[in-house]
Amino acid sequence: DVKSITFELSQYSDVNTAIKCLTIIFLEKGFTGSHVDVVIRLLQRAIKVSNCFAEDMVEEFEEFIFSQADFTKKRLVTIIQLFFNFYEFEHVIDDYIDILNMIPMSENNVRKIPDYKSIIRFDETIKSIILGENKHDIQLKYYPLFLWWIITGIIPMRASEFCELKYDCNFIDKERYWIKVSRNKVKQTSTDNQIVRVDVQETNKFIYSFIERYKSMLKSEHKSEYLISW
Repeated sequence: DVKSITFELSQYSDVNTAIKCLTIIFLEKGFTGSHVDVVIRLLQRAIKVSNCFAEDMVEEFEEFIFSQADFTKKRLVTIIQLFFNFYEFEHVIDDYIDILNMIPMSENNVRKIPDYKSIIRFDETIKSIILGENKHDIQLKYYPLFLWWIITGIIPMRASEFCELKYDCNFIDKERYWIKVSRNKVKQTSTDNQIVRVDVQETNKFIYSFIERYKSMLKSEHKSEYLISW
């Protein structure tokens, strides 16, 4: 619920305003209110513990972040790194960046997170192509990328899972919007022995409407059992 999102950093006026702006961006991108509430609360906790990433509070911040469960720790790293790219602090925050870089994000290599300005620029560009007054063939060319962008913004999925979305993957039930995602799990070490599980996730009217619009734009020869078929 969007109404549950609170801003508790009035003592840091500029930072508080920046967090409000970031919240609006998250919501406009399609993140659910509950998800945004969680990450914004985590960010504000980190700012409170560190006195807004003060140079003399590094040890307290390190103790705080390493005391968290692994899942929460990774969420903290992600949202704080995004905020560091989004808001420019006047003081040095290198020690905090070093601490964040110490935390492994996965069993393999950590994926580099793009700076938030690049994310915003991509978001604005792809939306201008689809929502602007571009020719039908131009919109259709970039529509799969647009769908990937808005769907994975709220439902994490592998690229292969997105490509395997069925043509009838989206539906309405009791005035709520849903999407079916085929999740592939490899049994033991054999890539030939996969378990496919259909995961039903709630989306929103925004995503449902654009999937339906994409279907209406497809020529009959481009339609198949998969949503993205060409």
